[in-house]
Amino acid sequence: MAEKKIGMITPFPPEHDGIAVYADSLWHAMGKGRKNVRIIGGIQSRAPLKIDSRSFALKANLNKLIEKEHLSLLHFQYVPSLFGRHTLNLNLLAAMGLPVKRIVTLHEVHDGKGGLKNRILERLQRAIIKKADAVIVHTPEQKEFLDEKYRSSNLRCILQGMEVSSRPKDSPKKKNLLFFGMISSKKGVPCLIGAMQYLPYYHLQIAGRFVDRGAEAEVMQALRKHAALAHPGNMLPPNNIQTDFGWISEQKKSEYYQNADLVVLPYTWAPYQSAVMQDALGHGLPVVVTDVGYLPEMVSMFNIGEVARPNNPFLLAEAIMKVFCSYKEYGKGILAYQSRASWNVVAKEHLRLYREVLQ
Repeated sequence: MAEKKIGMITPFPPEHDGIAVYADSLWHAMGKGRKNVRIIGGIQSRAPLKIDSRSFALKANLNKLIEKEHLSLLHFQYVPSLFGRHTLNLNLLAAMGLPVKRIVTLHEVHDGKGGLKNRILERLQRAIIKKADAVIVHTPEQKEFLDEKYRSSNLRCILQGMEVSSRPKDSPKKKNLLFFGMISSKKGVPCLIGAMQYLPYYHLQIAGRFVDRGAEAEVMQALRKHAALAHPGNMLPPNNIQTDFGWISEQKKSEYYQNADLVVLPYTWAPYQSAVMQDALGHGLPVVVTDVGYLPEMVSMFNIGEVARPNNPFLLAEAIMKVFCSYKEYGKGILAYQSRASWNVVAKEHLRLYREVLQ
């Protein structure tokens, strides 16, 4: 990339955000190639350059950084909340008019269905793709969908990266299930808790922080209902669900994955390729996901787990049991996916795209 410099606009640690962890991992995996990549993080981050991404002055502030740092390309890690609900992301759209090359990673892909909010997100998505020199998505289906919808030639599929820390196990140590991540009303945690009544010999660990009060109320109600089912005349043990609500440190997160045999993603809405699924597969663990959004695509393509109907505790439990009955069969697919989505591979694809756009 010669001496041309890239600015990556993103949350960055210690900000408690999944994209912050993603950007940190991507930047470090770039190795020597990262010497020309400057991280532009939030005000509270430890990034070398800082900016308020939610400000209406985003364009002007970025322009100052472009001139000061001699940037030739801006890479936006895009999720709508990063650039502000109150600004309706108009600050981002204005910033994409700056006189440099522009790459956007769409961590969510919206079809515009299901209400006003989704229609607004789809229109923002359309405008972003139109203004960008290149757009990164994380699955072939996402790219195919956007190709057909917008007839755009600037789309590139780069799998979401993962840290490969463990090979898949031939058999489970126990029957330990893990739900990890931010808990919203669209993550389906009450359904998973409901499924545990059909899984008396399994143990579930729920770990993550609530992002809306509605989700907290629903989960607590489901836990109380589950506890009421545990009595002397019932096979269900009273302690087969453990919880850890709040922000989970990277060390504690690693411990949860190491103790797990299977990761469950019972989501009811998922316009993204889940980072939780990447973490699971990086630890060599199979997954059970629900048939929503872009979750099933890689699971079916690589045979790395099972897919269940959303909002159905019995069918979710059935899919979980199926994985444990054929546990070893998923190992080959997990190894194949690890080789395709390791951070080293993903980082090289990003650096290659930077060179292409700058040329």
